[in-house]
Order: sequence, then structure tokens, then C-alpha cells
Amino acid sequence: VNVAGVEVSGPVHEIIARFNNTTARYFLTYGNVLAGFPEYDINQFPDKIPASLSILTFGNEQLIEKKKNAIAGPLFKNKLWLWAIIILLIVVLGWFSLKMIRKKEAV
Repeated sequence: VNVAGVEVSGPVHEIIARFNNTTARYFLTYGNVLAGFPEYDINQFPDKIPASLSILTFGNEQLIEKKKNAIAGPLFKNKLWLWAIIILLIVVLGWFSLKMIRKKEAV
């Protein structure tokens, strides 16, 4: 079997959006695999899309590097502060408990 030629095609990607007539800078970002697919109202009204669309020209591609998150330190760097707060809470709860028990015995 002889094959005269092969033509390979893939999906055509289109962006249909409404832009204001004012001069503005728009950014198209891509590459986040965790981002969900957007759902636009224009998908519900395909008859509202004009027949003649203007072609959008793109600038140069710019790589946006992901910023490293600053590692949050502990609330109390010294463990003695944490232990002091825990002991204070235990003492306050114990004091209120004893106060309630004494009040109940007096009745």
C-alpha cells in the first residue's frame, strides 16, 4: 500500500473575549495544572458572538517564576513562653473550678 501524503492536525485553540475600546494591557497566563477550567457566560450565548472577530496580537512570552513562600516561624520562639501560658491557663481554670466547688458546698 502506497500512501500519497499524510496530514496531521490538532485542536484549534481560540480565545473569545470582550475587550474595551480603551488602551489597556491584558495578560494571558497558563501553565498552572492545579487551576480549574474557567466558565464564562459567553459560553451560554454563542449567538451573541459577532461573525467578524478582530485578531489579537501577542507580545513576547514572559516566564513568571514562582515566589518561594517564606517559612513561618513559631509563634513563640522560646518554649518557656508557651509553657508559662499553659501553666497560667491551668491555674486560672483550677481557681475557677475551686471557686465553683466552694460556692456549691456553701449552699
